[in-house]
Amino acid sequence: MNIKYLNTIEKHDLSVIRNCEYLRYWINDRVIEELNVTDNDKYIEIISMFNVEWNRIIGTLNNSKYKCEATSGPLVSLSLKDFKFRKDMYDYYYNYVNIKERKSSNINACSEACKYLTSIYKKYETFKSECSPRNINKCVSKFDNFGDYDPNHLINELKCKSQSECNRNEELVLAKNSEGTPMADVNIQDETDESITQVSMENSHRMIILNIALPVSVFFLLFPMLYKVNKFVI
Repeated sequence: MNIKYLNTIEKHDLSVIRNCEYLRYWINDRVIEELNVTDNDKYIEIISMFNVEWNRIIGTLNNSKYKCEATSGPLVSLSLKDFKFRKDMYDYYYNYVNIKERKSSNINACSEACKYLTSIYKKYETFKSECSPRNINKCVSKFDNFGDYDPNHLINELKCKSQSECNRNEELVLAKNSEGTPMADVNIQDETDESITQVSMENSHRMIILNIALPVSVFFLLFPMLYKVNKFVI
């Protein structure tokens, strides 16, 4: 996914609007990580420079299709710490919505989606406490009603098992398989549809990125800018 690809999609397609929003968060985070930015002023300076190039590309695109505009608002004015908090919060929102939309797909009680939901509850509680009342810049506005995004809703709907239960089942599979018992006799179903769920590790938590291929294609935009802004970081 990149801004040129998004420009091939119709303007009012809800999926492209959501993917553009995700792209803004993702690119800012990559700038921080790849350039090891730790200073708030330097972060804002680099993102502002990055947006100049983004806007230049936007100016060359087809006006009849969707144009993913450059980052603006809180994402270019927050401190590094608050941006990280907001990105974690948005990642959770984005993942929750995608899991909910695909809950009837091939997601079983020990799938990566279930592992993510059972591992994220403490962070969800942090979002809830930090954003009640909501900090308009630090907090994601879509979380006006936290009850709508309680991970327990999806955990119950998907009949997710606890990690300890899944671990015991995996041990059972290995034990029975070593004895020559067909694995089909054990009630464990692997996640096979990669178009449903791609898994990445972030801050020691599993983050589910559903039905979207980011790293390779987005870096066509990121790496040229990293080369330019790196001279200001060193």
